[in-house]
Amino acid sequence: MLTTVEKVGDKFMLHIPEEILRDMQAVDNETVDVFWENQGIIIKKRHKTTEERLKEFYGDNYNDFIKNPDKYRVDEEEISWGQPVGAEVW
Repeated sequence: MLTTVEKVGDKFMLHIPEEILRDMQAVDNETVDVFWENQGIIIKKRHKTTEERLKEFYGDNYNDFIKNPDKYRVDEEEISWGQPVGAEVW
């Protein structure tokens, strides 16, 4: 698959076909890792850090969660999931 490299200001932009982005399940403005290896450019999805995941989960309450984590603790009692169904091993 051929594509083009275009100079934009003081950087270069690589046009990546939509089919490739769809296959890698990339979304608009997603951060990816790009590196040169074995005479080719490798593009990999970057895994989110724990901090990024917490910010997504807690949203506007993230800073409060960091300052007061006990406020967000879940009851530590064992949860009953009912009787086994099928071939579960208990």
